[in-house]
Amino acid sequence: VAILDVHIHRAGLIIGIFDTPPPSKSNYREYESQFLKFSKKIGEMPAILDGLIWSHMRSAGRIALDVVESRRQ
Repeated sequence: VAILDVHIHRAGLIIGIFDTPPPSKSNYREYESQFLKFSKKIGEMPAILDGLIWSHMRSAGRIALDVVESRRQ
C-alpha cells in the first residue's frame, strides 16, 4: 500500500480526491481508502501511482504549492 505523504496529499487536493487537512493517525484509513479507490478507478497499482505522484509533485515544487494554496482561498 502507498504511504500518503505531503506530496500525495497535495496532488489529491489539486485533483479533488482529498478536501481535508493532511492525514493524521485518526483519519489515515479514510485517506488511504480514498487513494485506493482512485487508484482502482484509473487502473493503476497504488504503489506505482504513489511513486509517480511523488516524483511529479516533487518536481513541480513551488508551482504545486501555489495551486494548493489557491484552492484553499
